[in-house]
Amino acid sequence: MTWIAYHAPGAPNLHPADARLSLPDRLYSFPLQRLVIHEAAVLVVVRVRRSLKG
Repeated sequence: MTWIAYHAPGAPNLHPADARLSLPDRLYSFPLQRLVIHEAAVLVVVRVRRSLKG
């Protein structure tokens, strides 16, 4: 999908595809979101391994 942004002086960019998909406003960049998810998953695996070792 191609994202198009409409620009106007003094106004925030308008992204029609985001509105159509009902996407929330992002507080963080996609790479940072992906890193956080990865680290959370690694932490879960580490905790499970520790609990299995006894």
